[in-house]
Amino acid sequence: MKARADFGWQQGLTLVELLVALAISLVIVIAASTFFLGSTRSRDTQDAASLLQDNARFATEVITRSIQQAGYQNYIWSTAGAASRREVAPPSDEEPDIRGYNNSAAGTSTDNGDHDTSTNRINNSDTLVARFQGSSNASGADGSMIDCMGRPLPAPDVLVTRYYSIFEVRQPTGSVEPELRCKYASINSSGALAFSAEPIVRGVESLQLMYGVDTNADSVADTWRNAEQVDNGCSGAACITNWQQVRSVRVGMVLRSPTAVAVSSATGTSTLSPLGVYFSQGLSAPDTLTVNNADGRLRKVVTFTVNVRNTL
Repeated sequence: MKARADFGWQQGLTLVELLVALAISLVIVIAASTFFLGSTRSRDTQDAASLLQDNARFATEVITRSIQQAGYQNYIWSTAGAASRREVAPPSDEEPDIRGYNNSAAGTSTDNGDHDTSTNRINNSDTLVARFQGSSNASGADGSMIDCMGRPLPAPDVLVTRYYSIFEVRQPTGSVEPELRCKYASINSSGALAFSAEPIVRGVESLQLMYGVDTNADSVADTWRNAEQVDNGCSGAACITNWQQVRSVRVGMVLRSPTAVAVSSATGTSTLSPLGVYFSQGLSAPDTLTVNNADGRLRKVVTFTVNVRNTL
């Protein structure tokens, strides 16, 4: 007679044990998800901060170089006499080598002196115009003089020819991102200057400018004025005289990340001062920028001052 095997009772999880296991699993999932989302947000924030830093550095370099080039004249000396030298007298077209326009966008005309306050001018941003001659060596444009698009410019063929680097902030139709634009001129097949404009930095919300003016002829800026104050109602050749007193340019910009990268608990608005608090509260109270605290975008305020290197 064979013995019968005794397997005993097999016990499973009780309802309480199952609920506890589910709760622990849920806590682990939530913790892992939180860590993942936090890591993703941190990475996005770092990428946006890096992009803002790169854009700010590029915009600063381009604008600084254009201001330093303003007023440059290409002297090429020749033993054949003065007629073979390339040098210019004060501008004969009644436009200074450096000039600003307050709360303005660059005009659509080929004449850089025509400016307007068009609807896609952003946040009362200003316009800056720098004019200068190109430079050449025996093989052509040597790259020492470039416009805001980075194009090397040749020496002028006639005594009064100058090139342009024009900076403005606009918001293209159908785009939510304002952009810093470079407006530049090329000589077309007819020998005339033809203007084009291209974005060079996206996400620039404001461009504000102030000018250090020498009022006592000691070659040192002793007061700060906006473009309208430098003009002082001038017209024609009188504007050249006014702008020849400019010794430095203070530039203020606000840049923002292209998308929201953080969930902000802040509400309301904040006021940013691109040129610095002193300039916003003192002197001529240039334009500030009011931003939404809850939009989740990173912003960077960039302020720098450039001395005018050449005689204007």
